Amino acid sequence: MTDGAEVESKTSFRPAQYRCPVRYLAPVVYRAEASRPGDRRALGLSKWCLAAVLVSLLFPVAGCANTCTAIGWFDELEVEVTGDSAGTVDRLEVCFEGSCYSGRASDPGESPQLEVVTVEKTGTGWTVSTSMQTPEIIQLSAYSASGELLAEHEVDLSWKRVGGTARCGGPHEAKTSISVGP
Repeated sequence: MTDGAEVESKTSFRPAQYRCPVRYLAPVVYRAEASRPGDRRALGLSKWCLAAVLVSLLFPVAGCANTCTAIGWFDELEVEVTGDSAGTVDRLEVCFEGSCYSGRASDPGESPQLEVVTVEKTGTGWTVSTSMQTPEIIQLSAYSASGELLAEHEVDLSWKRVGGTARCGGPHEAKTSISVGP
């Protein structure tokens, strides 16, 4: 008799029916089928498995709230020209990371091409705009209208983030000066 009871319990319980495969999103087990104690446990397991799958599907959607909205920005460096010959500076050249960029004071009407770095005259100083670049060390060179080198300095910069977030980044600003004259 014990052999027949063991066989009956093994054949009546179908473990494959109560498993929780993710690709099938947990098979539905109705309460009417849960008439034996083992079936009730399987019904509870199936509910928990279905709940876990649904929660895991919601996490990628909830993570979208932390996305970075800014896809690009410009960082600005303000260069103040000081000294007795500050008014004679016609061109400022800025070099960093193996490349040099320059701008002229005599070309205010020209619209610059889409460039990674622009150098523009602004009042008594110059503004250097970089596309998401914050070099730590730059080389500044000031030239007269005739092309004479008036001053040259290597400068360590301290950039300060002025927008965006620490996680996503954002625009930065820095200030420096170059002294021109005897």
